Amino acid sequence: MPQLPLYDSEGARDASLTVERQLRNVFVDKLAEGDEWVVKRPGLTRDIQPAGAAGVSRGSYYWDGNLYTVIGGTVYKGTTSLGTITGTTGKVYWALMDTDPRVLVVQTGGTCWTIQDDDTLTEITDADYPTGVVGSVVYMNGYIYVINSKGEIYNSDNGDETAWTSGNFLTAEAVSDDGVSIIRYKDYIVAFGEYSTQFFYDAANSSGSPLNKYTGAVSLIGCAEAATITVADDTVCFVGQMITGGRFIAKIEGMEPKQASPYYINRLLDAEGSALSSSSGYHIRIGGHSFYIVNLTSQEISIVYDMDSKQWSVWTLYDGSSEEYFKFVESVADDADDVFLLHESDGYYYKMSESVYQDNSQDIKVSGTTALYAGESLANKFMSRLEIIGDRTSSSATLNLSWTDDDYNTFSTARGIDLSGRNPLTRLGRFTRRGFRYTFEENAPMRLKALDLAISGGSYGQ
Repeated sequence: MPQLPLYDSEGARDASLTVERQLRNVFVDKLAEGDEWVVKRPGLTRDIQPAGAAGVSRGSYYWDGNLYTVIGGTVYKGTTSLGTITGTTGKVYWALMDTDPRVLVVQTGGTCWTIQDDDTLTEITDADYPTGVVGSVVYMNGYIYVINSKGEIYNSDNGDETAWTSGNFLTAEAVSDDGVSIIRYKDYIVAFGEYSTQFFYDAANSSGSPLNKYTGAVSLIGCAEAATITVADDTVCFVGQMITGGRFIAKIEGMEPKQASPYYINRLLDAEGSALSSSSGYHIRIGGHSFYIVNLTSQEISIVYDMDSKQWSVWTLYDGSSEEYFKFVESVADDADDVFLLHESDGYYYKMSESVYQDNSQDIKVSGTTALYAGESLANKFMSRLEIIGDRTSSSATLNLSWTDDDYNTFSTARGIDLSGRNPLTRLGRFTRRGFRYTFEENAPMRLKALDLAISGGSYGQ
């Protein structure tokens, strides 16, 4: 009997995500080539609310056993306010200095602040601190680095984040584009422009910038939005773009950015238009998988790239009445490897767990659509039986299954399959090409591989 995989590596037909090979609120366990399992994503439990009330969440950092959070214009250590910083919106960026005692630096886009080990919050007020700073802040080898919109990379004095000297900068000028952000990647400073990426190394220069350009390490892939840049272990992901047009997910592994996304993901990024300025990208490592997530706010979805299996899916949240994008701005892991996600607007951290099957007591709306099965022939066929190949749940949990015989234009009335036992469907009628759609909205796990089909041949004709 033929088997129809519930995952197909070719992905969706187009950016509508309504036809062919779409996956929602799942990830893929790829045990071997051709042995892929569709798994319901981990659930969420509401945890702490630093501000004690809803507010615009701007960023989080875990340091020395404590969660540091910026909500609106206030910086929190746990649930204790450390004071206020400039601005109430826009992502903040963090850099931890390895001085003794250590210092945590917070960059807000226009101003820079330090948090000492005694919890003192202080603005850097040196007159030579640059203006027009964009994107992230970086610490490397005793220096704090920032970049401005002209692509000029400024550094603090060595060992002193509060002191800055006029002329201590160099310019990322491989391409005449605006600066977007910088990151530290291994032992390099990487500067992102709108249409370029350039690497720099610490040359220990005695005057001016300590950095030199890494000759040849220049790419004509740029960054479309600073807030989408994520450093995950030895991999950097971001929403990339080129001067010739179009957006895509780019990935740095080594010394060169490369496109990582298929065409239908690129179409989703293009469709986001100017709303991409509201997007954020963040990294989650859980259950042996490393996920890069980008929120597409205008389309109410978040695209998810599994950096280990190289597979794609869409994640959403259900608020009790409608589905929304996965509304978090950052994730952190504590010393026990528990994963916490900072919600963008309700002020809470949510703990993510593989043993939780709902999001704060709301159903996770899992769905998927298969490719069309034709059996290498457009002759009429008859399906007498169908059974799910997957893990059995410990108690009754219903997977709803419907099918289309007209190229995804219409679907049959869904029929339920209890995943706690072998519960095949029978008498499924005649077809020439058939695809399936499944939904799962139970407080239970789900791990499925394929549909086992009993099919007999027919003849050509109406």
